[in-house]
Amino acid sequence: WYTGDERFCAAFCHILLDWIAQNEVGVTQPATHSVFEVAARLHHWLWAFAYFRAAPTFQRLACTLFLQALFDQARYLEANLEHHATNNHLLLESWVLAWVGLTFPEFRRANRWREQGLRVFYQQVREQVAPDGVHREQATLYHFIVTQALLTMDVWMARNGLSLPDDVADRLRQMHAFARAIRKPDGSFPLLGDSARTDSFLVFDPVAVGEAWLDQGSQTPRTANLDEGGLWLVGPALAHSYRQRLFDTGLLTSRAFIPSGHFIMRHGEGPRQSYMHVDCGFFGHEPVPNHGHADALSLVLHAYGHTLLPDAGAYGYYLGLDWRAYFRGTRAHNTVLVDGADQSELLGIRHVGRVARTVLRRWFSNPAFDLVDGSHDGYARLDPPVLHRRVVLFVKGEAPYWLVLDHLTGSGVHQVTALFHLAPTMQWHQDEGGRVHAWLEDSAALHLLPWRGGRLSTQIISGSTQPIQGWVSLESGERLPAPTVCYTWDGPLPLLLATVLFPEPRRGAFNVHLSPLTPTEGEMGLTVVGPEGEDVVLWRPRPGPLEAGVCRAWGEMAVWRRLSQGRTHTVLLV
Repeated sequence: WYTGDERFCAAFCHILLDWIAQNEVGVTQPATHSVFEVAARLHHWLWAFAYFRAAPTFQRLACTLFLQALFDQARYLEANLEHHATNNHLLLESWVLAWVGLTFPEFRRANRWREQGLRVFYQQVREQVAPDGVHREQATLYHFIVTQALLTMDVWMARNGLSLPDDVADRLRQMHAFARAIRKPDGSFPLLGDSARTDSFLVFDPVAVGEAWLDQGSQTPRTANLDEGGLWLVGPALAHSYRQRLFDTGLLTSRAFIPSGHFIMRHGEGPRQSYMHVDCGFFGHEPVPNHGHADALSLVLHAYGHTLLPDAGAYGYYLGLDWRAYFRGTRAHNTVLVDGADQSELLGIRHVGRVARTVLRRWFSNPAFDLVDGSHDGYARLDPPVLHRRVVLFVKGEAPYWLVLDHLTGSGVHQVTALFHLAPTMQWHQDEGGRVHAWLEDSAALHLLPWRGGRLSTQIISGSTQPIQGWVSLESGERLPAPTVCYTWDGPLPLLLATVLFPEPRRGAFNVHLSPLTPTEGEMGLTVVGPEGEDVVLWRPRPGPLEAGVCRAWGEMAVWRRLSQGRTHTVLLV
C-alpha cells in the first residue's frame, strides 16, 4: 500500500473478509486441515499487517475483524503445536507464535505466546541445526526458510529491546554462512532434497538480509542484492548503507561443511564463475527424515552463467506415488545407480527404512585443485553387496573442468549406471565411445567424456514415463523433461568408471578430447587435452606406484600438466 493507491488495500480487504466469513476458527476446530497451514497463514498476515495497517480503508473495513481472527488462530496454534513433528514444522510454528506475541503485546495472551514460542523455537534451533550451521533436513529450501525465520526473529527482538541467546545467535551466523556459500554464481541455490526455487514461506533473500543486518556498520563487500521483502525488514537506512558496499562475489571460494557433508568447489569471479556442489552427507534429520533424498555422492554443476547439471528438486508430495518415488530416489540424481535400486530404502511418500551412510575419505582445496573423496554403503544390502566410492577432482585454470571417478567394489554381476541429468533446455549430440556434447542455445555447453566409454552402453533419456526417467522439477508441482546421460555397465565387479565434465562458454569454444592410457589392471589412466595444454591423470584405489611413460610417482592419484609451451611438471600428488 506504500503506493498510496487505496485500490490495493480494498482488494486485500475483500479477500480477507471473505476468508473470515467462510472460516470459523476455534481452539479445537481449525479453519484448515493443517496446523502448519495456520502458522503459514499467520506468517503472511503479519507481513500483510505491516503493509496495510496505515491504510484508511483497512482501518475502516477490516482492522478489527483481522485482529480478532489473528487472535483466534494464534490461540489455536498455541494449543496445537506439532511437538511430534520435530522438523521445520515445529520450529516454524513456534517462531510464528512468538512473533505474534512480540508484535501484539496488547493481546492478553501475548506474553504467554512469546515465552512458549521462544522456548520451543530455541530448543528446535539447537536440535535441528548441525555444528557447521546446516539445517539437518538436508533440503536447501528449508535451510533458507529457517535462516529467514532466525533473521526475522533477530531483527524483531532487537527492535523490542531483546536479543537472541548467544548460542542461537551463533547458529544464525553459521546458517547464514552456509546459505551464502552454497548459492550458485547466479544467486540461486541447488535444489537439494525437497526443494524448489520459490516458496510462499520465503519472502526475502536471507543471504542479502544477513549481510545487511549481521554485518551492519561493516564495509565487508556484499555478495547479494536486497529484494523488496528484505527492504521492508531492515528498513531504508540500513538498506541504503548496504547498497553502498562493494559488490564482490570473488569472496566466495571453495568451502567444505564437513559435519553435514557439503562440498562446494569454485573458481573464477562474477556470474561466469565455475561451481560444483558435491553431496557426501547424511540422508536427513534422523528423528523426522521426511525431506531427504537418496542422493549420496551426487553433483550439481554450474558454469558460464548457467546450471548445466541440476539437482532434481521435489515436484510434489501428493502428485502420484511413482513420481514421488522418482524425485526422492537415486534415479533422479547425478550419482550412480546399482541394479536399479535406491541407495536408501524409501517407504511411501515421506518415510525411509535403511539409509545410506556416507564416509568422507579426503577433502582438500588449493588455488589449482579441489578434491573430494567419499563413499557410501547404501548398496551393501544388495546380494552380493556393493560399495560405491566417488572421487571428484576439480582442475582449475582458464578453462576449468572436473574428473569424476566411480569405483564399485564387490562381487558377482551387477548393472551399474552413472547418471548425469542435463538442464531441461539443453540440446545434445552423441559421438562414438559415449562422448556427449550438450549445449544451451547461444550460451554455455558441456562435454561429457567417459574413460573407455566403448565398453559402456550409452543412452540419453528425456521425459520417459515407462519407466520414469529424464525429469527435473524447478518449481513445486512442475516437472520438465531433461536429457539424462546414462552410462551403463552390465557385468562383474569390481568396476572403475571415469567421466570428464568439461564446460565451455559456448558450443565449440574449446577443442577438448580424452585419450585413455593403459595402466595396470584396476587403475585408471587418461590424458585430457584442452585449450591450456594436456593433463595426464593416474589413479588407483590404494597407494602404490603410478606410471605413464616418463611420468612416475607414488600414491593414489597424480596429475602431470604439459602446458602449450611444452613444459611438463607434476602439479598434484595424493
